[in-house]
Amino acid sequence: MRELLLLFILFYDMVFSQTDTAIVLPEVNIADKQFQKIFQGVKVVRFDSLYHIASSDLNIGDVLSQKGFSFVKSYGPMQLQTISIGGASAAQTVICWEGIPFNDIMLGSTDLSLVPFSFFNTMTLYQGGTSILSGGNSLGGAVNLVNKPKFKKHMKMQAGINYLSLDNFTYTGGFDYSDSKYFSRTSLSYFAGNNNMYYFKEDKKILLPHADYTGISLITSNAFKLTTNQTIRIDLWYQKYFRNIPPSEYEAMSDAFQFDEQSRGLFLWQRQGKASETEIKSAFFKSFMWYNDSLKDINSRNTTTTFFLQTYNSWRLKKYRKLFVRGEWNYAVAETNNYLGNKYRRTFSIVSGLSQNLLKNRWKNTLSIRWESVSNYLIPPVFSYGTQIMLSPVLTGKVNISKNYKLPSFNDLYWYPMGNKNLKSENGWSYQGGFQYTFSRKKWLTKFETMGFYNHIFDMIVWKPQTATYWSPVNIGKVKTYGNILDCSFVYRHKIWFVRIDADYTYTETKNDDEDDINYGNELIYVPKNKANINIFFSYGSFL
Repeated sequence: MRELLLLFILFYDMVFSQTDTAIVLPEVNIADKQFQKIFQGVKVVRFDSLYHIASSDLNIGDVLSQKGFSFVKSYGPMQLQTISIGGASAAQTVICWEGIPFNDIMLGSTDLSLVPFSFFNTMTLYQGGTSILSGGNSLGGAVNLVNKPKFKKHMKMQAGINYLSLDNFTYTGGFDYSDSKYFSRTSLSYFAGNNNMYYFKEDKKILLPHADYTGISLITSNAFKLTTNQTIRIDLWYQKYFRNIPPSEYEAMSDAFQFDEQSRGLFLWQRQGKASETEIKSAFFKSFMWYNDSLKDINSRNTTTTFFLQTYNSWRLKKYRKLFVRGEWNYAVAETNNYLGNKYRRTFSIVSGLSQNLLKNRWKNTLSIRWESVSNYLIPPVFSYGTQIMLSPVLTGKVNISKNYKLPSFNDLYWYPMGNKNLKSENGWSYQGGFQYTFSRKKWLTKFETMGFYNHIFDMIVWKPQTATYWSPVNIGKVKTYGNILDCSFVYRHKIWFVRIDADYTYTETKNDDEDDINYGNELIYVPKNKANINIFFSYGSFL
């Protein structure tokens, strides 16, 4: 019987599509297991197959905004998008590809509008500091993007054209092929639009000028099963975008534009033993960004290159006890006309930890420690301790405590002449705790989770005006962010009917906690205090 799927995304969009969805979340590979094992007790949000069907033409920023746990600040379609998790800034939130951070080393953040959601079959958000894995990149949280190969006989071709509001188009295509020993997946996205947005000024309806864009992005993933327990994978990702920058409210016109081009490559080897796991991973990122505004005499050209090498090993010492060790080396260089010469950063780190499950696997505990050297400077160790205990068959308690830090970005240190080489690294403590209730019957499932969080950040870096036209980054002292997350999901399935409702609410306070600062007690900007979302999925018919 022909399938009919209706997905209603309240507050966002309505989509008609097809699905082979199940209410069970997808499996994860070793890269995502590292996050799972180390971050016991934190709030974890997975965007499963239903979100992929409803959002295949969107970028990850648009999809992340469909959940209340993060706030995505957007300047419009294909314009800059940044994310805040738990009240932290975009530069304090790390975006990872298969566990490897790819935040821009100059800005310290990632433009989410440049990352298509359809390129990855798993996207997971982690609330709270994740420095134990991502190093000096995260005080607020992390987003991990994963492509998991499936070694079974399968071939699929897809193509689509989406017309969006404001005279914008998205063209997508893909080809998947796999058998018992080989997996290949290629995805392509092309974006083009005029961004015909109107606004009112002095009772006049005005078309926003100079806001058009074009872009193309291509990713290919090829995996080979060498033996029953060994696989290798090679991923290549290329993208190029051009966008005109519209004038601000106080500008009569604009001729500014931005051109972005990125090339990324990933090699991964995995071995799964009876009592051990091993992974070796290497990556290469190269990015070019050209921003030009002749009216303001700005011609900024920036090229960054980053190399990563990462190894991971875990051993089962006893039935419910595991030891894991991860080593990582990376080298980054920035070439730009905005610094006095090229700038480099070399990082070497070791993460070790122990997981212990007690009470017949009902009580899970993980303790991890990270040592890191940055350009021959030793960073004070950071740690993470997480625990979750099954209090009853339907109720689980969670707690996580972590020490985190974030290195200054290259722009913070070296931007000429405003950079500040005397900046200290941001550091802080992150606390989380809450309960998860899950109750199921044959036809329906209910899940409710509440998590409180508190982050205390020291030496936070903020750009402040030194004169009327001169801004420079400084460490302002202390900032605290705290709040609560409510997350519930209801699933009903009966024969050919399927209904799922996801609802969430996040309350966030962010305040300057430095008594010596003139803004003591004031809230930080760009962080909403209340955010709520509802997503409703409904299907009727057979599943492919």
